[in-house]
Amino acid sequence: MTRDRNILRDLLLRDISAAQLVVYAIGSYLGLLILTGALQLWRDFSTSPDGSSDDPFASEDYVIFSPKVKGLGFSAAQGLPDTLLTTLNSQPWVVSADRFSAADFSVTVSADFGGDRLASALFFESVPDGYLQPLPDSWAFDPYGPDSVIPIILPRDYLALYNFGFAPSRGFPSLGEEVIMHIPLSVSLAGRGRQQVLPARIVGFSNRINTISVPEAFLQWANKNFGDVGKSDGSSSRIIAHISVEASDPLVRDFAESHDLDIAGDDGNASLSRILSVILAIVMGVGAILCTLSVVILTVSLFLLLYKSRPVIVRLVSLGFSIRSIRAVYGLMLAFVNVAVWLACVATLAVGHNLISPLLADAAVGGASLLVTVVISFLLMAFIHAVGIVTIRIKTRI
Repeated sequence: MTRDRNILRDLLLRDISAAQLVVYAIGSYLGLLILTGALQLWRDFSTSPDGSSDDPFASEDYVIFSPKVKGLGFSAAQGLPDTLLTTLNSQPWVVSADRFSAADFSVTVSADFGGDRLASALFFESVPDGYLQPLPDSWAFDPYGPDSVIPIILPRDYLALYNFGFAPSRGFPSLGEEVIMHIPLSVSLAGRGRQQVLPARIVGFSNRINTISVPEAFLQWANKNFGDVGKSDGSSSRIIAHISVEASDPLVRDFAESHDLDIAGDDGNASLSRILSVILAIVMGVGAILCTLSVVILTVSLFLLLYKSRPVIVRLVSLGFSIRSIRAVYGLMLAFVNVAVWLACVATLAVGHNLISPLLADAAVGGASLLVTVVISFLLMAFIHAVGIVTIRIKTRI
């Protein structure tokens, strides 16, 4: 029986073109790899390391509304009315909106640079944590803890101003983000006749909010202990809004114009997300085209092979070999090639994903499981295999 199967296999496979199989295998491998690789990147950019999912390619943005300053601008310090915040939250294009909280006390920050001590009067503001995602791990403050370190998030624009404006004029070295995050700072809080010095550290940088951000818990505690008694709530004249449209949308511009407001926001990240979505969509399209072409190559190759082998198949059937056993030979050959292609694709995906995982972690994304993509790649290859099996059945009918 085994001898008969070996003879059958040798007779049927002797006319197979190795070049056609190689072309099909390479096309299937590249198409499957590009398609599933782009899919995995899409899922990685849609998932944070903690496993929570969001769509980074949606047309969403963050904008900051502030009153227009005219003349000396004393009216701007009075803040925006609560009715404006209520009106803003009622807009259909607003996901959420909240006030900034501001420090109502004196803030002086100092640091040592190789014997030189730098000190400057600054200001602190805070927003709800949801507007600062992803948050640094050390974003917490306990005024009664043994190590009451104030975490600070700086705008990247401020660091650029230091590196390319202030530092060269004073002969100071330029500082990268990693370096400045390890410099210990001292913060002097003064108000109501009190003063207290606390350690602080820069824990992150933001493109979204152009202010010196501290945790709300710290600002509430500090305003209560050092703030002006009449303004201890720390209300600010600015509002941050998470919107479901782009910052340049006419709806946003019209609202700001009708309420005499200025707009600032993080247009750069939104534009980058849209560009990335287009690139990934194009890559996935290329992968889909390659997969389609590999199916076409497979179908044409099988048609040509089976057409050429038809006299042999007819003769084998007349000698007593069943059509099922003949189909099994071609099916096993196709299964061997497809399994090899799929395993090579999965191995490449695993290696590539491990290589880029550190980069994804730095971007606070990359929590998507590779298993889902592997399953999808298996289903795609199973579909390609099924097309081949159907082709074999059609062309081996006697």
